[in-house]
Amino acid sequence: MKHADHGASCTDPQTCGVLFFLRFPEPGKVKTRLAAGVGEEHALELYRCFVLDTLAMLETLNSHLILCFTPDDARKDMIRWLGGQREYLAQQGEDLGERMDAAFTHAFSRGYSRVLLVGSDIPDMSGDTLQQGFCSLLDHDACLAPATDGGYYCIGFTRSGYCPAVFQNMAWSTHEVCAQTRQRLSSCGVSVDLLPPAGDVDTMEDLVAFWQRSGNLNDSLTRLYLERTGLLEGDVRSCEA
Repeated sequence: MKHADHGASCTDPQTCGVLFFLRFPEPGKVKTRLAAGVGEEHALELYRCFVLDTLAMLETLNSHLILCFTPDDARKDMIRWLGGQREYLAQQGEDLGERMDAAFTHAFSRGYSRVLLVGSDIPDMSGDTLQQGFCSLLDHDACLAPATDGGYYCIGFTRSGYCPAVFQNMAWSTHEVCAQTRQRLSSCGVSVDLLPPAGDVDTMEDLVAFWQRSGNLNDSLTRLYLERTGLLEGDVRSCEA
């Protein structure tokens, strides 16, 4: 995937951290809605591509990267898959909110002053958008990148502006998550900068939308997999008809 060099104008690996939330790919445990359309094996391979494409982008940022994995006993499997040179952190908590809060708390305890958290559902996530997020945290307490399904794909905080209330008693996996998060931030007096929206890839329709918007990503492993397998040939033709 061809990514721009985002430079170091707003970032520094000593003060800026990225928390990358991902799951170790096991059959039947990843992209289950997508598997309903493409089958379990293809969903598993596509998720692997999603992670590798996102990693390639994150590594262009001038920040420290922490891979926050689940399940919490998969550290050895993660190292075998992605290499021992990376930093890994097992996700801790009963629900997604607790796990994100624990990851932010860990990052801020390590001394990072600006931290972004991103997921693994958008293989064409923009490095420029994340760089914008880090820059926005120079004069905002938080940043938030809406997903088109009503959730969000990136949330960031400064250490002084961190607001754990946005992770408590939230109705995760609903269309109201981003709106409710914005309301929580506002009620806590947190200044927030909204980043450009993007589309998660959770369903066949999402996968077709990714294909149609990502034609310039010549080195995308996700696109290469779709080309090699021909998974979308019929779906793309029906959309173009």
